[in-house]
Amino acid sequence: MTIRSLRGLILGIVFGVITLAIPKMAIGQMKVHNTDDPGPAAADEQAAVYETTATDKGGTDKLRVTNESGKKKELWRVEETPLPKQSSTPDRKWHFAFAPYLYLTGVSGTVGVRNRSSDIHLSVGDVLSHFNGGLMGSFAARRGRLVIFNDLLWTKLSEERSTPRGLYDTGKITVNLTVINPMGGIRVVQSDRGSIELTAGVRVTSVKTSLSFTSGILPGFDVEGRKTWAAPVVGAHGLVNLSPRFFLATLFDVGGGFGTHFTGQFDGGAGFRLTRRLALIGGYRYLKNDYSDDNGFVFDTGMNGILMGAKFSF
Repeated sequence: MTIRSLRGLILGIVFGVITLAIPKMAIGQMKVHNTDDPGPAAADEQAAVYETTATDKGGTDKLRVTNESGKKKELWRVEETPLPKQSSTPDRKWHFAFAPYLYLTGVSGTVGVRNRSSDIHLSVGDVLSHFNGGLMGSFAARRGRLVIFNDLLWTKLSEERSTPRGLYDTGKITVNLTVINPMGGIRVVQSDRGSIELTAGVRVTSVKTSLSFTSGILPGFDVEGRKTWAAPVVGAHGLVNLSPRFFLATLFDVGGGFGTHFTGQFDGGAGFRLTRRLALIGGYRYLKNDYSDDNGFVFDTGMNGILMGAKFSF
């Protein structure tokens, strides 16, 4: 057996002992250096290099042992150098998304103007038959972990009906509702599987209510009033990618104050990406507003129904 073969056998045994001594974890690069001066004899020797791989749940790394000395007396010093991690450069570009949608909602609750109030109950079918106009959509912007978005809901509804026990001959209720919801937040979780964002903002609600009742047992009245108010809200938004095309999304927030006894919403749905920049979206939404003031204006309603639309990303 030659000296080179003997040295190779010894290095192989050393390598095996090192491999068995390392616990079940990701193994980094390890280089073995001679601490002595190699001397002129090492110049004629070719460095012996042994390389193998070790695999566990954390991945596959390489362990390399290099002999750079040709002297008979060899003292070894081991250095461990972790494998370089994959660099993740923060995304500093702005990303935008616009989503026009249709909100097929029912409305129930109490509305009032100047201390005159009436219950309102409209199903989705009633809303469609009494729908006088509407505009709905959301806009979002993101840069890194910062997110900014706004949601706009404008709808005009009316209901005509008779009153119980003939108190009034006929009654007509008209509600012109605008809700603007600017929010900002921080993306606290982000991965290929989805994201979670914590948000805070304000819900601005503007309502114009008209109550017109003709005389029956009681004398009729015709009142109208508009009120605009704002309430701080906090919430969260989440997204889960089921596949490169299918995803689930949810949003909720709660708030109150400044005349608002309570306001909150829940939005849950799914989407399908047709292209990288276009997706179809749909789901369920519930929006609650409970507001009143000292002048007899009341808007205590809940809106719930199906929404559907498209999302454009750029």
